[in-house]
Amino acid sequence: MNITRLPRPDIRDLRDPALGVLALLLVGCSGLFRGYAEGRPETLRTVTAEPGRDMGMVRFAFDDLGTLNTDALETHAVPWKLTVAALLLDSRARGEDVELAPDAIYPILAAFGFLLPDSIANWTGAPYPERHEGPIGLLRGTVRRGFPKVRMEVAGLGCASCHGGVTYDAGGEPTGDVWLGLPNTSLDLGAYTDALYFAFERAAADPAAWLAAVDALYPDMHPDERSTLERHALPALVREVPALGRRFGTLTPFPGGVPGAPNAVGSLERMLGMLEDRRDDNLSLAQTPDLGDRVLRSSLTVDGVYHVPGRPRFDRIAWDDVTAEHLDGLARITAFFTVPAMGGRAERVERAVPGVREILEFLRYYRPPPFPGTVDSALARSGESVYRKACAECHGDYSSGIADVRLVSFPNRLVPGDEIGTDPVRWRAASPQVLEVVRRLDYARYLDPASTGGYVAPPLTGVWATAPYLHNASVPTLWHLLNPTRRPRRFLVGGHRLDYERVGIDGRPDADGVNRYPDGYRPWSKPRLFDTDAPGLSNRGHEAQAAGLTESEKRALLEYLKLL
Repeated sequence: MNITRLPRPDIRDLRDPALGVLALLLVGCSGLFRGYAEGRPETLRTVTAEPGRDMGMVRFAFDDLGTLNTDALETHAVPWKLTVAALLLDSRARGEDVELAPDAIYPILAAFGFLLPDSIANWTGAPYPERHEGPIGLLRGTVRRGFPKVRMEVAGLGCASCHGGVTYDAGGEPTGDVWLGLPNTSLDLGAYTDALYFAFERAAADPAAWLAAVDALYPDMHPDERSTLERHALPALVREVPALGRRFGTLTPFPGGVPGAPNAVGSLERMLGMLEDRRDDNLSLAQTPDLGDRVLRSSLTVDGVYHVPGRPRFDRIAWDDVTAEHLDGLARITAFFTVPAMGGRAERVERAVPGVREILEFLRYYRPPPFPGTVDSALARSGESVYRKACAECHGDYSSGIADVRLVSFPNRLVPGDEIGTDPVRWRAASPQVLEVVRRLDYARYLDPASTGGYVAPPLTGVWATAPYLHNASVPTLWHLLNPTRRPRRFLVGGHRLDYERVGIDGRPDADGVNRYPDGYRPWSKPRLFDTDAPGLSNRGHEAQAAGLTESEKRALLEYLKLL
């Protein structure tokens, strides 16, 4: 299948229409879902685990945190069978050799960065699910209600869609295994939602063929679901898609991000009802991080907007400080921005806190995968000294030596924007207007939101596997980070392999200066061109810190960072 023909708007024009706006918001308008109905992910039903750490891992992989419901069908979720049929029909209409079969959807979803793993490499402590359908983090379940009768399989996003990442072999090639906790630096939700719109638009022109495709794909579909689709969902989509065409690009008027770096502030603003009068917002992106040692944070988000009440916003934390009370506070904050990102309404956040708390028990013990390549031990030992001299003040103290290196304490240091020099759009997005709306929420007693004027230097645990770098994912390798004058203005991201010498995305400049993948490499997802001239995507920053290092110190530091 030639996935390169999937529609890809220019990065500066990209918008991220919420999935439900392109789908079941239309059904909701028809009156079908007046009232509340809820489903549960099917895979979650098949897994049992002990409460705490083990169950936290299961929830991280397969739990919807209460968002697979009719509320999410008005924001992020999609009617699964209609979606599969529309995307397959669209591919065939564009000349792709695509079989009309349910499994044929998976290569199409892979083009957007969704991962269909051979296994979850760090699964421990609970029986592996007997049946895992579809990409990791794309949760599917059936929403039901007795009167009026509703039955429909829906799909929504879970934690592992963004935080289940590819593993790599000794040569930097992507493997077929997923590691829970690593970032999915190829997931392109903006491109996915754009493709959904175009597929719905095409399918709505011939609703009979659309429904016939659903019947062919799912001949054993429950009669009640068949009735729900035919009588309500499909007519509403056919009726409303032309209106969507007239409004496309302004339904959720904030840019949708790039692979591995979503616009989280924009998503929150949308869920808080703040976007009706806003247009052309900048790309206030935040790169999806590895989650190793993140429980040592005293504040959350890249700019530290929310913090655990009862302790300083920016406070050094060691492992002895990770108490139940500390994790409780982090769980409340995490639920606040996670549940809306998954399509849940703000008023339902508190219900999700116990599940998030179990997930944090999993993350308390989480470790990223060990570096799979070769490490020069002597050079790494020299790099340890460089790290302590140049990096530890902001990024934390790691254990001595180069064996089983662990973060010991984390300073949670806020670096003012004018000091670090990185793109300011993201921290400026925490505007007085946004903060005022958040403060009016009853839930704000758990958050104490504030604009900080800079970024919190992150832990570097797992950094070797998380390219691209900086908070807005604007630098393709750590080598480029340490050599600011050599940073490319444009580079490919998505479906990439890793360069273990430069530590990051494997690419070299072409005649136009665009960092492209090596000849012969076939990316597993559709790459996007990252343009650092776009608003919010500047690759500036960290120049002064890099300038203080010699070339030999830079080489040694890169070697040491492979061990974190």
